[in-house]
Amino acid sequence: MKFSNFATNVAILVSSTFALVVHAQRPPVYGYNEGVALNNAPVADGFCDGKTQVSTEIDLYDSVVVENTLHKPGGRLVYENVGKVRNKEVNLVVTVYDGDYTSSRHEKNGKGSDANGEVGKGMFGNINLQTKKNKIHSGEGNFEMCFRSKQTDELVTVDSFMWSVYDIDERNANPDGIKEKLIMDTKQAQEYVLWPNTEESEIKLFCENFNLWPYRSASQVNQLPCNENERVVFHSSTQGTGSDNPKDKDDLTDLQKSRSIQFTFVDTSCWRFTYNHYCPPDEVGDPKVCRWYGGGNFLFAGTAKQLIEEGECITEKPTQAPTNAPTTAVPTASPTGAPTLSPTKDPTLSPTASPTKAPTVSPTASPTTSPTSSPTSSPSLSPTVKVTRPPINTNGQDDDDDFIFQPGCAKDLELVSKSGETDIDLHRVVKIISQDTSTVKVSINQGWDQLGDEDIPIDHIFYSFRPDTFDDKCYEETNVMEGTVIDTVTISCNVLKPYAKLEICLVDDLQNELLTAEDDATVPKCCHPNLKPNTPTVCYTIKISCETECVDDDEDTIDNGLADFVRRGLRGSN
Repeated sequence: MKFSNFATNVAILVSSTFALVVHAQRPPVYGYNEGVALNNAPVADGFCDGKTQVSTEIDLYDSVVVENTLHKPGGRLVYENVGKVRNKEVNLVVTVYDGDYTSSRHEKNGKGSDANGEVGKGMFGNINLQTKKNKIHSGEGNFEMCFRSKQTDELVTVDSFMWSVYDIDERNANPDGIKEKLIMDTKQAQEYVLWPNTEESEIKLFCENFNLWPYRSASQVNQLPCNENERVVFHSSTQGTGSDNPKDKDDLTDLQKSRSIQFTFVDTSCWRFTYNHYCPPDEVGDPKVCRWYGGGNFLFAGTAKQLIEEGECITEKPTQAPTNAPTTAVPTASPTGAPTLSPTKDPTLSPTASPTKAPTVSPTASPTTSPTSSPTSSPSLSPTVKVTRPPINTNGQDDDDDFIFQPGCAKDLELVSKSGETDIDLHRVVKIISQDTSTVKVSINQGWDQLGDEDIPIDHIFYSFRPDTFDDKCYEETNVMEGTVIDTVTISCNVLKPYAKLEICLVDDLQNELLTAEDDATVPKCCHPNLKPNTPTVCYTIKISCETECVDDDEDTIDNGLADFVRRGLRGSN
């Protein structure tokens, strides 16, 4: 949908984030909150109910982080000079209004990375949270954001502005995977927008008294309206990876838009919310622990152009069928709820149902079914580099598809031991493809999440196993990106007991922010590693059942979706 301009005596500042309006000839503001109209005034030209126009853009992207003490008692995170309000420079100041907020990675607070991976140059504000095992509130923060005068530090009330939250996703889609939720009294805001609408957005709307455990978030339905004085929960519902994190708030993919929210505030200087990067069973005191514990980033900015123009515009329900003829003499300000009988004169804002006459500008979401008619304009990404050091076996080029498996029988994998502190999401890293009494075939995947906005490969991954009763194999992979299928191997089962053993070691530079100084394991000598001293290392020993434990247990057996992968062929040891 398009927005028409309106006349004011306010200067327009074109920028990439906070949208603020200073006092002037103020346009009418319309709101929609929890499905109830807040203002029944006539809609301005080019608008529909649920949309608000603001006229002055204030830029967070060009602001400077001058204070980063949020992790300390009484600390603050200060973005200096986010713009001007009534000709005075203002700062955005973040504080903790209740409880404790701590982060062992507080250096990540401030601004994220740009498209080139340069830290502190990104379009998004960033607050890092660390979820720790047996510490229920470790990944939670109760934050207050305020506009304050740069000169006096006094509060500044802004007529209207937009504030957006991004990348609300999950570390693992299973019930015992880390989730994310934004909790807020939406009465603070005039309206909020989800893309493309509340039903298709990946963000689920709950009420604060609802506990997710033991259900999957994706299986839940929106629960609004909530009780009086009960906050609204904007909850994740799908698993994300570092590769799908947003880089440009004005150039989001459909997936990124569906994990975002945009709020509009009116006559506001401060607003409060809770952000929680949490483990659902921990929240309710269940003895079951999450598959993985670690960190995540809360990303925010101001106006998101795509969410304004393409997000849900809450209006009266559309008609069930097209009318026989136009109902108005001139086109309406927004699209009709159902298709017209004949093609429109101008292109539609969204893709047509059939192929266009010319190729699209950007890649399609999934591979095409047939080869393209001509070579692509640029080469594909290069494969990961692997260096052979006898007797370590290093595999060929990484020609695997990066994809996510669904877990099989949870009982068939067991973490026997861990040397170091960093956890492993066992069912994400190791996927069982086939089992018999003598061997088991598994795929090994790079299933560790990076904490930052950028994609950083793991420096070294070693994995060792016995392909038969007499031989030991050790493989090394270098520069492995998240989501990569490292290898598919066949492991010999123990003669006396029906299980196989797999050992995996990660070695990664501390600056990559995956491993910690407490990861002090040693790669087995049989792998003959050639590593720098004191490089963080974590090692895992995994037991794999050669006969599934879930033959007649439907609750624990999940289709692992590997049939097509097997048909396409598997690389690695056989």
